[in-house]
Amino acid sequence: MPADPPTASATYFDQDNLFLEHLNRGFAYLNNESSTDTDNDVPRSRVSVHFLDPTSAASGRIQSPRAADASRHLELYQKITKILLRDDKNTLKDIPYKNIRTGESITIPEFSLQPTVSHGGILMVDRAEDASEWHQNPMTYVYLAECHSLEHYRLKVKPSIQIFVSQLQANPEFKNNETPPNFLIVVVPNYQSISDDASTISNTSSVGESTSSGAKSRVAAFASRVAAARHRISGTAGSAEELGGGGNNSSDDELDVIVATDSPIRQKTKLERDLLRKMHADFPSARVCALAALAREETPPLLEWESFLSALGATIVDNLHDKCRNYEEVLKKVSADHRQYFLVKESMAFSYEQCQLYADALVQYEELRAMLPDWDKQSAKRGLTTNYMSLPIALRGDPFAFRQHICAAASIAEVAYELEYYLLMRETTHLFAVKDANAVLQRCLGFARKMWQVQEGRAGNDTKQLIEVNKWGLEFGWVVKEATYSYTEKPNFEDKAFSATLCELMGFTRLRLLKMGKLMEIPVTPNLGGQDFPSDLKADAEWAPWSEPTNSSREDPEEASLRNNANVVADALSTKEGFEWMYMSLTKLLAANQEASGKKRLASCLRIEAIDIAIKQNRLRTAAQELFKVAQECEDWKSCYFFLLFRLCQLQRQFEPGTKYLETLVCCFGAPHAPPKARDVVFRDLLAVISGCDTTTTLSGAPLFQTIVSLDEFELSAANGTERKLFKRVYTIGDTVTVKIIVTSQLPEDVKVGSLSISLVPFRSYVAAMEDNIEVKETEVFSELQLSDVTVKPGRNEYQYKWVPNQSGQFILSAISMSWNNVKFVYSPKKRKQPTIRVDVIPCEHSQMLTVAPNYLIPGHTQNLLLKFSSGKDTIIQGKAQLVGSPGIFVGKQDDDTLLSALEIDLNSTSADSIVSIPIKVQCADNGGGGVLKVQTNTQFCRDQGEEFEAQLELSVPALGQTGFVIKDITVIPYRSDRLVLHAAFECHAPKSFLVREWKIELPAYLKLTADLNETLASTDVYCGETIMLNFECRVTGDVPNTVKATVVLVFDNEEGVAFEESHTLRQACPKMPLPLAEMPPVSVNLMPSVTQGIVGRPVQIKCIVDVAGLNGQDVRYKVASDASDWIISGRTEGLLPENAELELVGIPTRPGSLSSYVHLSLRRNGYELPISISQPGPFQASDPPRHSAAAYPFNGTSEVGI
Repeated sequence: MPADPPTASATYFDQDNLFLEHLNRGFAYLNNESSTDTDNDVPRSRVSVHFLDPTSAASGRIQSPRAADASRHLELYQKITKILLRDDKNTLKDIPYKNIRTGESITIPEFSLQPTVSHGGILMVDRAEDASEWHQNPMTYVYLAECHSLEHYRLKVKPSIQIFVSQLQANPEFKNNETPPNFLIVVVPNYQSISDDASTISNTSSVGESTSSGAKSRVAAFASRVAAARHRISGTAGSAEELGGGGNNSSDDELDVIVATDSPIRQKTKLERDLLRKMHADFPSARVCALAALAREETPPLLEWESFLSALGATIVDNLHDKCRNYEEVLKKVSADHRQYFLVKESMAFSYEQCQLYADALVQYEELRAMLPDWDKQSAKRGLTTNYMSLPIALRGDPFAFRQHICAAASIAEVAYELEYYLLMRETTHLFAVKDANAVLQRCLGFARKMWQVQEGRAGNDTKQLIEVNKWGLEFGWVVKEATYSYTEKPNFEDKAFSATLCELMGFTRLRLLKMGKLMEIPVTPNLGGQDFPSDLKADAEWAPWSEPTNSSREDPEEASLRNNANVVADALSTKEGFEWMYMSLTKLLAANQEASGKKRLASCLRIEAIDIAIKQNRLRTAAQELFKVAQECEDWKSCYFFLLFRLCQLQRQFEPGTKYLETLVCCFGAPHAPPKARDVVFRDLLAVISGCDTTTTLSGAPLFQTIVSLDEFELSAANGTERKLFKRVYTIGDTVTVKIIVTSQLPEDVKVGSLSISLVPFRSYVAAMEDNIEVKETEVFSELQLSDVTVKPGRNEYQYKWVPNQSGQFILSAISMSWNNVKFVYSPKKRKQPTIRVDVIPCEHSQMLTVAPNYLIPGHTQNLLLKFSSGKDTIIQGKAQLVGSPGIFVGKQDDDTLLSALEIDLNSTSADSIVSIPIKVQCADNGGGGVLKVQTNTQFCRDQGEEFEAQLELSVPALGQTGFVIKDITVIPYRSDRLVLHAAFECHAPKSFLVREWKIELPAYLKLTADLNETLASTDVYCGETIMLNFECRVTGDVPNTVKATVVLVFDNEEGVAFEESHTLRQACPKMPLPLAEMPPVSVNLMPSVTQGIVGRPVQIKCIVDVAGLNGQDVRYKVASDASDWIISGRTEGLLPENAELELVGIPTRPGSLSSYVHLSLRRNGYELPISISQPGPFQASDPPRHSAAAYPFNGTSEVGI
């Protein structure tokens, strides 16, 4: 039979808490997010790189004196390792890597190097031939090759490298390679040796014969060129500056040893290029790079050194791939030997670990666990015992010691139990390295379940062993829980996967504790595990009327704690209090992690279980605090929310003061699935608490009331489909804003509250408070809209405010406040399910008006104007009216005769809807036409005693460019020798109509008014642009001059009834008055026909010449007639007499014989026919037209018939 399972004291606590320390180190590494030294946890945390350095002073080679001189001081290995340590801290970074299984390409951030060296160019290191120890072999080799020339390479260097390659191929690790092993060759051209050879040549004389002077000079020239090549420095291969040389011509083709040390990009020399090309051809499996600067005791250029590091990293990765392929071949052969299979597989994992490939190393351990046989079945079948004394080796995770322990065992089955612990330590170490905390927990959980199941199966029905098995599981889970505190308690911890796995582990641990309680028959508190119905909610529980509790300061009994005990599990199992403390600790931790993993309902169920225990332990305050948290988390779970709150009320009413109890009571209303009786009981407590509240208490967002704010006709709520986060409206000062508050009461009865108000907060203050996540201070509230004595009925209630803003700004309709006795319910915008409402109040436009009547000035008149200033909706605080006239316009007050070009009048303060009348007097000179009187008022006003503004009003009173009436036309019409009519037309130029009342005319002494022909025009309205025509009949009483002069005075009223008089002088040239016909001499007319005889029917030209000397240039009309039996006359026979007084006519005689007259002519002037005297030649002799004889005959084409 297998031995008993280990007790907890034999695995964890008696052995320096090895596993706990291991987990603590791992989680501390995750918390610090920095690497820790894990050299004690891995056998080879560095990549071993072995250098072969033939140039070292300790090489032990037998060399010629000259060769020894050249290489003794190079010490290439020391130089390279010194630079590696100084500049790169013995690390390689950003190494490309491709997984040979998945083909995934990644970049290894870095891995550390462990350089070693063999001197002399021959491999002087013992290589492990056993595949289980291949991880101890160097990962790669670097051969440091110093070359003087191609000849030196061919004779010396190449053979040494070939010997080294043959040594590698002889090792079993590389026997299966299809190609030679990968390694790195670093070429260091040694130009110093070349120069020394040249110097030797130059100093050696000829043997056996004397040297001629020409030969000496050639040798000296060659030595000079070699010396110059030693010191030549250039940036590129194509440019070099020769230092020295004695002026002799030299060619770079003879010695291509130009080296650029100052340039970041060094051009390779010809020797380097040849060496690299030869080495690539001779050793195709090797990578080759050059570090020429090492021979000159200089630091290699950056790009050259990075090329070396890149080649070294690539060689390491290639060798890792080759090594892993060789591992796979070996594993196929040893798969039947479980011990050897384990050792080789772990060696492969070590190789991955050396290159910081922890994920690949984990894969090896997972495959290893899958391939090993079931250790429990093996040990039971063979009757093997388990050596639990070797567990510390496994728990320390020491690979070297544990591998020795396995090698000493007869089979893997003998150490299978310890192997489980060892694999757990190794795998968790790698999981910590890849920073996967959740995977660490999953590995621990899987280990715990497997070990517990195996041990429980082996324990059978043995109660003692079952207790030990469950104690083991309890201790293991407790150790993991303690180790995770440092990780889960850090600020802003959010890892749902980790919390979910920790829940599974704590659930496993809690079940082990409950199982042990049953096995050990510990007398625990009833309902441990949440099996019974809570006794505080049974039907016989009494609910007395509420009164202020007298024991509100009572404290709960002190809870037992074993956290600081050295052996917490053993102590917890020894007493009832310790058992309950551990159970509560596990339950609370399980609930916290269920919540963190997003399983809030499971978390709440666990908390309620802990609450039941606390109630039975008479720790009511603790139970109430936990139950309040559960209720807040379960607010969205409608079916149990009221139940939790009701139970919380039942607890709090026993010890909490009224103000604290009220916070829970208000949450009961609005919760669904509330039984009516329970709701009525809570409502009675609510009324009792509020009526008995003596101090001011403020509750924010209490759910017994739901509030919505609306603006004007817009009702903004989520139910109406409004998705906007900000709703704004623009108003002006003085507008009426209708703010409506909708209050939905969840109470079963009407309640009367003292006030209902909403605060207006400046937008900037509100934004600042929201950014700081604080409430708006009362000092920052601009105003409150308040209603008093408001009755709130169950259900929906609407209340309206009429707000008239009197100050501009941006305001938020912020918190709603309801004062009920001394309790103030406040509902901030964040708690309302609706957009935030912003009211933008812009400065109002003034409503003032300024008018003047009449609104124009007439030149040459002094007028009385009336200014009227209306304040409209504005309250005038103060103001002034300024009147300024243009040149020729003067203004003054009506009660003052003083007229000024400018006048200022004070406007006194007035209330809204006031009118101020200001009578003024304005004089507009005759030359003021076209000017203007400017009137301007400047006032300071406000609305409803609010913000003050300034307003300016302007108007202009123009002066007409001309007088009210302008003479448009004057005509003098004489119609008799002593009569004439004086006609005058006046055009109205005023912007409004004039009422012409009367007119007067003043005539000169030689004219006397005989008749006013305008009587029907009196009291006629004449509008702008219209013309009024006046006619006066006058008798001539004397000699009439050439120009008639008269004065007409028009008397008219404007629309305001103001009378004006305008005098207009009429000047018009007057034609000479006609004389009486009896005294007028006849007008001489001379008729001149072109011929005095002719033939009837033929035209005759007749010219009439009128003597107009006595007509004084007046218009004379003529008319020509004839006797139709004698003449037919054509031409202009009627019209005005032309200026030359000549008429051209054509006459046609109509009968033969003597025609005594030609034409009849009449002249008229001013409607009167003038006497005329016609002189003409003698009668016109008309003869018949001549007659001619003729005969007619027929015509029929071509023939002619004569007469």
